[in-house]
Amino acid sequence: MGPTFTTGQTRTHHALSPLGCKSVKTTILLATVSAILGGCAVMVPGHLYPVQGPLSKESTPPIYAVTLNGSFLPSGSVTVHSAPGVTCPGDWKAISQDDPTARQMSVEWDDVYGSGYFVANVLGKRTFSRAVLTCTDDEKLNLEFLVVEPGKPSSTVGVVSDGAGNIFKLSF
Repeated sequence: MGPTFTTGQTRTHHALSPLGCKSVKTTILLATVSAILGGCAVMVPGHLYPVQGPLSKESTPPIYAVTLNGSFLPSGSVTVHSAPGVTCPGDWKAISQDDPTARQMSVEWDDVYGSGYFVANVLGKRTFSRAVLTCTDDEKLNLEFLVVEPGKPSSTVGVVSDGAGNIFKLSF
């Protein structure tokens, strides 16, 4: 046991004594668990930019806000704030590497990022995810994204399409 300090009738144990070590270990453990759990849930703000379709042809194309929530794999939620008062919430899920529908939006990826981008950079990646969003005005949005550098949410890129023929670039 480490040094003991006595003040009157009260004994105080040194911080490095076994009793002091237990409380230090407990504090470190709690801090570590809090940091790990706190780091799991993220809320990443981003934007949708129309690059093809009617909205991209407007004199001032709209830019929509997007919020991505979750643990950054394997699932979470996403919300797009489109026209004033219209929100489009939904849940996203990582796309399995053997999912036969993985190429569903490959054309949109190549339209936004260039020919061959989908096959070269997205297909088969573990950080490739998808969501179908239902807006408060009943519009449906198809959204796919890729976390380019795992652990770095700001590296997320993606594409979105709507029922009106618009294709959007998703960036964070």
